[in-house]
Amino acid sequence: MDSYLPTLTEPQRRWLRFGLLVLALVVLAELTYLLSPVLTPVLAAAAIAYILNPAVTWLERRGSSRLTIVIGIYVVGAAALVSLGIYAVTAAVAQAAELQANVAGYVDAIRSWWSASSASSQPSTRAALLDRAAPILKEHGAGVAGRLLNSMTDFLSNAMNLASALVLVPMYAFFFLLHFNGMVRAVREHLPSAYRDAIVSTVTITDRAMASFFRGRLLVCMVIAIVTGIGWTIVGVRYGLLLGALAGLFNLVPFMSMLSLPPAILFAYLEATQSGLSWLWPVILTFGVYAGAQALESLVLTPLIEARQSGLHPMTTVIVLLVGAQWAGLLGMLLAIPIASTLKTFAVQLLLPELRRLAAPVHPDAPPAAAVTGDSSEQSAEPRPLSEPRPSGSGS
Repeated sequence: MDSYLPTLTEPQRRWLRFGLLVLALVVLAELTYLLSPVLTPVLAAAAIAYILNPAVTWLERRGSSRLTIVIGIYVVGAAALVSLGIYAVTAAVAQAAELQANVAGYVDAIRSWWSASSASSQPSTRAALLDRAAPILKEHGAGVAGRLLNSMTDFLSNAMNLASALVLVPMYAFFFLLHFNGMVRAVREHLPSAYRDAIVSTVTITDRAMASFFRGRLLVCMVIAIVTGIGWTIVGVRYGLLLGALAGLFNLVPFMSMLSLPPAILFAYLEATQSGLSWLWPVILTFGVYAGAQALESLVLTPLIEARQSGLHPMTTVIVLLVGAQWAGLLGMLLAIPIASTLKTFAVQLLLPELRRLAAPVHPDAPPAAAVTGDSSEQSAEPRPLSEPRPSGSGS
């Protein structure tokens, strides 16, 4: 029976397979973006289960039931969160009372600074600035109000998403932890035999990189929180330990720990001016503690604790962080680097060899490739690439 399918040469078949692969990846990326509100809690729960699974597996090998271990982890975690919440509320109430007692001094310091700045400017200059600002405010006031309303709506929407995530993520993580090893075995058993070794090897490399990032990053953040908090307390920054804990939390996302620096500098400045001292040295010391902690992370902690780096160029790191923020906010920034590192590993292990094979010239004396007719007797004897499975019955 004649076939109506066109006869393809070997290079054309290579490019066809590559094009279909790229199309599948594009469709998958588009679906992931459209379903990001649903997939974000799932990814967060999967990350939590991935981090905790080695400990659960270690305890399971010593004779405990996996269900008992997972329930125990949740009980201990809930007790720790309740204790931490009670401590945090108690400390927050005490520090809020202290801040309320000191707020008058802070306001006086800001007022003195404002008065000194205003005294240095001419009244005519201030009047001219007000005259210029009035028409701008009249013209754009409605737009600013509309944007503020949209911002409030977005804030409420994000708050609702966060509340739902706080419920869904622990629930998803429970089932992921309970069946993690079983899911891994099921996926491995259903891989095509022609690709199984290559995929398992690639996933193993990715697993090591992800483990290095997540577990190493958590330890680095704890060290940064301790060093920064103690350092700021020593140089006289009020609420130094609290700000140090904030710096460690922000340090989960690269380049985000700098958000803890402005409040620390502000408190150092206000404390110095309220005490009648020069503000220059407290501000310099506050910045010096932060810079020293970041240098400690870059030069000592990261090489020692994070045994394997993500392998991403600094510019690539910035780009993937921006993409992650656009995709899923703070959680997207947290997951951006490990996901990008995973994609890079898959590209290096699976995609680049195929691209090199596509770029390889075909020998002019080689016999033409068989037509895409489904006739197994016309299979080429040439070794097949990774993206082309071996025919059944070949003893793979």
